[in-house]
Amino acid sequence: MDKEKMKLFLLILLCCGSFAVKHLLKYFVTGSSGAPNIPELFGVLMVDGIQVGYCDVSKKILEPRQEWAKNILEKHPEQLGWYKHKCFEHQPNFFRELISSLKQQFNQSEGVHILQRIDGCEWDETTGEVIGIIQYHYNGEDFLEFDLKKRTWIALKPEADVTKQKWDKDQPRITHKENDLKNICPAHLKMYVKHVKSSPQKKSHELIKFRG
Repeated sequence: MDKEKMKLFLLILLCCGSFAVKHLLKYFVTGSSGAPNIPELFGVLMVDGIQVGYCDVSKKILEPRQEWAKNILEKHPEQLGWYKHKCFEHQPNFFRELISSLKQQFNQSEGVHILQRIDGCEWDETTGEVIGIIQYHYNGEDFLEFDLKKRTWIALKPEADVTKQKWDKDQPRITHKENDLKNICPAHLKMYVKHVKSSPQKKSHELIKFRG
């Protein structure tokens, strides 16, 4: 192998070896008002594009959708307690209050209204970098997102500025969100990745329901 080919070969090895291994955890939560055919609030947990858990407030059901996720909830009761609180207590109240506030702001007394939130984190296994995300969508339109670096909310449409101003003034809430994105979310994601690597790669067909 001549020198030029050797350089190219080494360059390819260097580039391939430097590829980052990234993992992504996302929560998709949907709340509704005036929609009789869908749950008042339901959520889905995704890890690296795979559905891991499901929450249905109306039916009081929390379901792990993977065998390793079921094992985590059984071995770590604090995880189960955390998800039960989020699913059955904190999130329903928060979504009800926010939807009610937005309906008043937009003078919407009737009809179907949908509030969606996507939040989570991306963890670079190679560099350790963590990127947190929170996005809100109201009635199918982009509404708000959180800038973790600047610790501020971004209005994605003019009507969202009222909520942005209110939430920007709530520093305890911002600190709480910062902790969620920088500490809690990455800790959960790392735990899940570890269990995935040590578990057989197969889906669980026997779903365990943890009722509230």
